[in-house]
Amino acid sequence: MYEDMVELAKDMGIKLSLDVIPLFERYAALLLKENQSINLTRITEPRAIISSIFLIPWR
Repeated sequence: MYEDMVELAKDMGIKLSLDVIPLFERYAALLLKENQSINLTRITEPRAIISSIFLIPWR
């Protein structure tokens, strides 16, 4: 997921701090896990979570 996040951020012109990437990865993993039992979001693909939840709001 790290490589996807860096690549997507770069494509969107967003510079990410190396400190924030592990936090985003952890949040995404928890979101995917908990979303299996509780409908938290309809976004279920890791790349979609990265772009829709983490990166697009930063634009």
